[in-house]
Amino acid sequence: MMVVLVGFGFLFCTSPAQALTIIPPSMEIDLTPGVPYNDQIKLFNETDYPVTLYTEITNFTASDDGTKPQYEFGLELTDVATWIQVEPGPFVLQPKERRSVPFIINPPAEADPGGHYAIIFFSNNPPQIKEPGKVKIGSKLGTLILSNVAGDITEAGSIDSFLTVDKSVYFNYLPVQLQLTFNNTGNVHIRPSGTITIQNIFGKTVKTLDINTVGSATLPKTARSYQTVWEKAPVLHTTNNWLGQFWEELKNEKDNFAFGKYTASASLVAGQDNQITKQAVVSFWVIPWRLLIIFCVGAIIILLGLIRMIKGYNRWIIRHGQSK
Repeated sequence: MMVVLVGFGFLFCTSPAQALTIIPPSMEIDLTPGVPYNDQIKLFNETDYPVTLYTEITNFTASDDGTKPQYEFGLELTDVATWIQVEPGPFVLQPKERRSVPFIINPPAEADPGGHYAIIFFSNNPPQIKEPGKVKIGSKLGTLILSNVAGDITEAGSIDSFLTVDKSVYFNYLPVQLQLTFNNTGNVHIRPSGTITIQNIFGKTVKTLDINTVGSATLPKTARSYQTVWEKAPVLHTTNNWLGQFWEELKNEKDNFAFGKYTASASLVAGQDNQITKQAVVSFWVIPWRLLIIFCVGAIIILLGLIRMIKGYNRWIIRHGQSK
């Protein structure tokens, strides 16, 4: 069995202070069917010792929710992964050495228009090592190839869902995490963006949030979830007994106060010219019940005090009137 540590941009080695760096961690490439594309990946050995590297190409897809890359080493290559030619290795990078590794992409003349994705990995182990009964620790770093083949390009998509992360509509205090799932029905990757406007029950805007601030992409024929959070202060994590938890949660309600019904309206744009425009709405309630309990108890105490004062004052008036 081989344990693989995968990263984009950095390969962390045996010493935490030493690393191999790859530039760039991802590449967006325009391809023309039947026309070879030449480029290079730069490596920098930041360590104080030589590093032996091998290259490996893998298919690239996304998880069901589109948030995590998926790649399986040793499987049969498909699509653009079969078009890439790169030096297999081994090659040695001396301490502090920089090297450019050239590669070629040969899209066939009949290549389908749209997005095609693969990863060029660099590893300190040869690819596809199979040693039953043994555990081999390996590290890989890679450059993600995001290629678009020219032709009949379709940019299309929709919002599959817009809701709170835990699907709840009732909260005691902020933060409230909102999740928008964008379904890319086109044939190229899309980086949606936009804003979420949160309004209170009176229609007043209390917060505006940005969608996909890091510019993450949704691959073709997949859906990806983008999370945004409405928050104020750090939340205390309660670890005391029930009474201590009550007061800590009460402080959370005070520091992250919100009250009533709120409506979050998402306005999303996507596509090269932002020609995709979509909207979605979700409502939720924030009820700080501990604060309400304290407020009600305080109001009752004040009310009882006022009643007692009024009764006392009336008795004083009666006694004062009788003395006359």
